[in-house]
Amino acid sequence: MTTPHQPVVHHAALSSKPALAAARADLHDALRADDDHRRQQCARSALDSAAEVLLDPETTQLERTYAGRYFNEASALITTPTATGPKFPPRSVPCAGRA
Repeated sequence: MTTPHQPVVHHAALSSKPALAAARADLHDALRADDDHRRQQCARSALDSAAEVLLDPETTQLERTYAGRYFNEASALITTPTATGPKFPPRSVPCAGRA
């Protein structure tokens, strides 16, 4: 005998804020990205969308909680160095345009 179960619903998915949904989707895309450039793009987009929700005065406490989590996760992805990230010249080599 099986009993029916309620579907698991992520509370952030119930929000009416498109920016919160965009932050969540972009964060998931960043985590699935195959290359660092794409990961950074998606993480920055998630960060922007989460910030939009955090700064909106009509945001509910639950939405603010999720937006804060997405903001922190996106920030961590942006600041985490990767093995295939950009290579910087040694300090002794001046940048282009500097004498």
